Amino acid sequence: MPPLLQKSKQLGSKEMSLFRQLLQLHDERQYKKGVKVADTILKKNPEHGETLAMKGLILYNMGEKESGLDYVKRGVRLDLTSHIVWHVYGIVQRQEHKYEDALKSYTQALRHDSENVALIRDVCTLSTHLRQFEPLVEQRLFMLKTRPSMRSHWISAAVALDLAGHQDKALLVLSDFEGTLSDLNNADASLKYEMSEVYLYHISILEKLEKYQEALQMLTDKQLNISDLVAWRESHARILTSLDKLDEAGDAWRLLIQSNPENKGYYIGFFKTKKIDLTQNLEEKEKVSALKTLGLFYEQFPKAGVIQRLRLDLAFKESFKDIAHEYITSRLTKGVPSLFVDLKSLYNDVEKLQIIGDLVEGYRTELEKSCKYSSTDDKTQPTTSYIWTLYYLTQHYSQIRQYEKALETVKTAIEHTPTLPELYLAQGRTLKRLGNQAGACESVEIARELDGQDRFLNGKSAKYLIRNGEIEKAEQLLSLFTRKAAPSSAYDLCDMEALWFMREEAKSYGQKQEYGMALKRLHQVFDTFNQWEEDQYDFHIYCLRKYTIRSYLTTLKLEDELRQNKNYIDSAIEAVRIYYQLHDDSSLVEKLTNPQSGLPDKKAQKKAKKEKEKAAAQQKAKGGKDSDGLPAPVEDKDPQGYELLKTEEPLGVAVKILAPLANTKRIDLHHVQFEIAFRRGKYAQAMKALNKTASINPDCRMLHVQSLKLKQALESDDKQNAEVKEAIVESLEKIIPKDVNLESWNADYLQRNHHNPLRLLGAAEAVVLIRGEASAKEAVNIVFNVDMKLLDATSATQIKGFIEKYDSERLEAFRVKLNTQFPYSDLFKSDEQKENEKRAIEQTRAKRTEAEVEQNK
Repeated sequence: MPPLLQKSKQLGSKEMSLFRQLLQLHDERQYKKGVKVADTILKKNPEHGETLAMKGLILYNMGEKESGLDYVKRGVRLDLTSHIVWHVYGIVQRQEHKYEDALKSYTQALRHDSENVALIRDVCTLSTHLRQFEPLVEQRLFMLKTRPSMRSHWISAAVALDLAGHQDKALLVLSDFEGTLSDLNNADASLKYEMSEVYLYHISILEKLEKYQEALQMLTDKQLNISDLVAWRESHARILTSLDKLDEAGDAWRLLIQSNPENKGYYIGFFKTKKIDLTQNLEEKEKVSALKTLGLFYEQFPKAGVIQRLRLDLAFKESFKDIAHEYITSRLTKGVPSLFVDLKSLYNDVEKLQIIGDLVEGYRTELEKSCKYSSTDDKTQPTTSYIWTLYYLTQHYSQIRQYEKALETVKTAIEHTPTLPELYLAQGRTLKRLGNQAGACESVEIARELDGQDRFLNGKSAKYLIRNGEIEKAEQLLSLFTRKAAPSSAYDLCDMEALWFMREEAKSYGQKQEYGMALKRLHQVFDTFNQWEEDQYDFHIYCLRKYTIRSYLTTLKLEDELRQNKNYIDSAIEAVRIYYQLHDDSSLVEKLTNPQSGLPDKKAQKKAKKEKEKAAAQQKAKGGKDSDGLPAPVEDKDPQGYELLKTEEPLGVAVKILAPLANTKRIDLHHVQFEIAFRRGKYAQAMKALNKTASINPDCRMLHVQSLKLKQALESDDKQNAEVKEAIVESLEKIIPKDVNLESWNADYLQRNHHNPLRLLGAAEAVVLIRGEASAKEAVNIVFNVDMKLLDATSATQIKGFIEKYDSERLEAFRVKLNTQFPYSDLFKSDEQKENEKRAIEQTRAKRTEAEVEQNK
């Protein structure tokens, strides 16, 4: 047998005693003493695998990770049949977040000690974390058979069976467990709470299996043993509704409404007993009936805002006008800034949008005349009602894209009351929608200056500064609210998982083509989501021990859907686009990582280096702590994101980023999925992405262009498997018919979509693909004379980019046309216009500073 596979020598009695002491010291986290004990054992037994593994684990926990991992691996090699070394190896792998590998190590340990409870518990936790529910069931049932006296083993087994989809068996386990308890009335408070949660969980499984009668019976029988009265009432009302016991269910929902009249879900449940589903589109007759009932509730609970809001959802024509008048005027009088946000969802109904606009415009007119909402009102309104009316109208006109009216209205409001920050925020939001980032940034900055201590206003100002490309200024502003001991405000915000900050900086750096920093921020977003996923690990043990079963299962469901979050998907799309640009242009990395550095940059780098060395010396003097007493931050070895740019396999990284989104349905995601698959020569995957795009929008511009690229690639590719290629071609023929003339096919697409600017661009791009770049100027003709009224900022920017690429001589002429159509947008202004605006903003800021100085004298 090779030396590495030889069984390690058995320890003597003295060393065995020391080894047990070593295990205890590790559990007590007395790591320094543990290392000394391990060294004592290893003097006489230098190849004792278990001691080497334990010393490695202790060193790893002390921060010496590389050395510790070496010791653990050496211990494994020296004693392959020891459950301790495999268990230790699994612990280290788990701490490195290599969960699949850790589970393999734990499984190997179990082969050599199949009844080790601590080991089985770790296996169960990892199996749950990796959603491997069948092995989990096996281990949980084993633990239950081994120690049936432990209540937590019964619950853990039931939860495992439930997660694995064996609800019937989970019910049997719960029933057997409940049968072991006799006198709960005289039990202590903790046991009563635990059993209350068990009963509610039992009932929830019965509901899931649609065994409503059994669930109702159990609710009735165990009512006195369930301490969560609200949960009992909610379950009772739901189950009665499901059993069509509508009168009893109605009374149950009424009882809940009386306890909390602001819970919208209770009203939805109540109306289900009336055969009215408030979550669906209702017929006029149903709306009238529901409004009448809500009116009765409103008389009973006049302060319940949710009732008034539901009435607005259901009302129509004159009834809507009356209810909206009461709802809006009461909130304008109170000065509720969030009123527009509250009503915005009603704008999907054109009739309601018109009524609201007419009402509020009428209030404005009457308030200017008589300080009343209407000529028939007896009560005079305070002056603030007029301001909040103008504030609402600004947001209203901005929402319906009447931006000039919005700006005129907010200008009037500011002239009337120049000290209300919300007005400047509304002005900034309108300018942002117009594409005037510089003006928007200035408006929000004025709002911030009105209340410099307001965290929200400072955060909003920083966000607009980032969007305007003023990242350093934004970070300086945010430093007012971050830890002073942190290396930078950006570091602290990323450490606090401020997604909005990471997302905004990533977009801003991307627009400036500083792809290193853009990727750095995007990967920090991914790290945040990874951290949230890893945070659930401890809850697998904690929640079952504390019997918070229902909340725990809700958390698992949330974690399973974590990466469907819009922030993650948007970040993934942006990162993938950068990575395939790096793949397409191999010289891009060199340009980005080796910029032409001027003297000021060198001085700045030298200064930053000195500050870094000074901070490191201070932290060392404080024992690795910062000035707040927290552990000193780990040195950032890639401050500019250059290492991310230098990856040898950009497409491979992109694939890993897209992997969690394989089943996500979103059209722009399918576009980048195609681009990556196409560049990797994975044409079957590319076709799959096209099919997903076609299912969402069969006339999509990217579908038109990408399907043509795939067809041309297939025609020139002889390496594809014949059967696979045939299947792809057959699927592609649903988009591009067989033997069709591509010129005619593109002309048909152009004719069908001549009113859509982006699809015109798609047709132009197809011309370049079909005829070659020699005909690119002909393609430019398709989009150059596009109807400017049909354009929005997105389509205009993309067409401008196409013209810049293929006919730069006509770029300025097209920019002028766009500038005329979008006079506010920074994207289409000349350098002179931008410089003049910048100078004007600087002058305005200087005047405000002078005025502030004068005021403080």
